[in-house]
Amino acid sequence: MRRARQIYSLFFFLITCSALQAQRVLYAPPLKGGQVFHFVVAGKSGNNYWVHKQQRKRRIDEESFDIYNNRLELISSIPAATVNAYTLKKYLLCSTRYFDELVLSAANHETSVQLRRYENDGRLLNDSVIARFPFQETGNGFILAVSADKSKKLILGFESIAGSAPKLHAMLFDAGWKTISYLVYEQPFLTQPFIQDDFFCYPSASNNAPVQLANNGEWLMAAPSRSSNNFLLLHFDGATANITYKEILQPASYKMEDIALSVNNEKGEAFAGILSRGRQSVHKNVHVTHYSFSGDAFDFDADYNFSTLPAPLAKENNLVKENFIAVPDMGFMLLKEYGRPFNSWYAINEEKADNMVSNVAAHFTINANGYSRFGNSWAPGDAYSRGDLSLFYFPGRSADSCWSGFINKKQITELNAPNLSYLFVPLADRLVLMYNSADRDEDPYGNTLSLDPQGNPISERELIAWKADQSLLFQQAVVIASNEVAVPYERNQQKGFVIIRF
Repeated sequence: MRRARQIYSLFFFLITCSALQAQRVLYAPPLKGGQVFHFVVAGKSGNNYWVHKQQRKRRIDEESFDIYNNRLELISSIPAATVNAYTLKKYLLCSTRYFDELVLSAANHETSVQLRRYENDGRLLNDSVIARFPFQETGNGFILAVSADKSKKLILGFESIAGSAPKLHAMLFDAGWKTISYLVYEQPFLTQPFIQDDFFCYPSASNNAPVQLANNGEWLMAAPSRSSNNFLLLHFDGATANITYKEILQPASYKMEDIALSVNNEKGEAFAGILSRGRQSVHKNVHVTHYSFSGDAFDFDADYNFSTLPAPLAKENNLVKENFIAVPDMGFMLLKEYGRPFNSWYAINEEKADNMVSNVAAHFTINANGYSRFGNSWAPGDAYSRGDLSLFYFPGRSADSCWSGFINKKQITELNAPNLSYLFVPLADRLVLMYNSADRDEDPYGNTLSLDPQGNPISERELIAWKADQSLLFQQAVVIASNEVAVPYERNQQKGFVIIRF
């Protein structure tokens, strides 16, 4: 009886989503095999989805790929490349026709780059070493970037030099992994911008990493200066060893927390954003610059100082996570999610007021159990409940303006999970936030909030909510295409994933 009810609910759910046209939500069946302890939807190749799966069989950990068609039917399962003690890192990336498994390994005082290329249906086409770095580093010393059209790939290797700046090795490849250039940069101001400390990496052109590769092979890197508190935006042409750079000034009393970079290939421009904090963690500074490739210059440079709590408060005792995110072709956004206050640790089922959030300053009007927009970078309250989300937007163009928002929701989430419970997806014409919510003791609902670029809610037909038997794990969601998101689910110790198409 229960299974019949589930099938009927899923059928009704899919029919409803199809009718709405704004987005569709498709559920894949639970993963098959042994005890799956980790999986990620690595991407989409052609019309097929590739799932990277780690499972335990007969007390042995195994790594494999499951391949699903456009209707989320399992069509094939294949083993992954074997990992040994010399393996440093794996990169898994999809293109229009192929799925690539890139393996970095250390041996004989060098680092080899092995490529295993598959057809989108799982057939192995190539298994060979395509490049070698003449040095050894840990897996943290390498970064891979992919252009938006996936026609170029860039592998950076940072070779440690005692008492000096690292030597930067840059290998640029075309879509078929043929070497375009191999350049070595030795400059006293070079530093590694960030560390990819995960063994498995899923590079995407939609990320916020401070290394971005343009479709024409040029690339940018935002990194700390070796001589001051400032940052450098470095521009590499990809064909020669020439470097041009601009300095991004930082307030002397502020400490950098995060950095994001985005590239617009059509306009030949980039946006760099640096989030810093003052002596008190609630006092923030966001420095935004707009860079022109052709002019090799900043044509917009702005500092935004604000506080995430109203004065004179200086400590957030229930912040669980904050993300600094690039909004392509627009600017940057800071999202801050809150949990239960420490002074009410055992009040798990705290109820919120029906019409107003009681702990928010009276001069702000807050939509209870909904979204509120403000015309500046304002902090809406002095204390927040579990599931509340503050949004602060900072433009990258002089014609745009700051705004902030606040979502007041009863959120169901893991407090120790590494990412936001809210999934933020910037689309061409709107900003989408997806999340779970629950009314009292009922099953969680999946919700979608759509905003225009100025932070105003879009018409009600764009605000889609659905009730499903599985609660979606938005904290582990992956943006796999410009209009598709993969979100895992877990129900009755079974794991699967959902594809959301906009």
